[in-house]
Amino acid sequence: MILLLGGLGSLVYGVRFRFLPVERTVEVEREVIEMVAPPKELFSNRPDMPMPPLQRRKVKKKVQELQEVDEPESRIIREVTVGGIARRDDGTLFLTYGPDEAGPALCPT
Repeated sequence: MILLLGGLGSLVYGVRFRFLPVERTVEVEREVIEMVAPPKELFSNRPDMPMPPLQRRKVKKKVQELQEVDEPESRIIREVTVGGIARRDDGTLFLTYGPDEAGPALCPT
């Protein structure tokens, strides 16, 4: 009876209160500075005039980067079961699908 209660307590602890770090690809919006040349057709009719220097312009771009997120153990168990999480050579866990993908289904048919 004690072993049964200990096993049940361990199961509840693992499912409800334990979190593991998992790396996932997240799409983040970053502000990037681009160097832009002025339009060449403005200066094509005056060959003696030098081209002005490049101008800086701030642009927001969506970039994919790796972030480490704490996932509950219940989700990790499900993802490992269907092949959604793998382990790298250094021992870290990572999701095998990207942010726009639904991930593997429980039943492949």
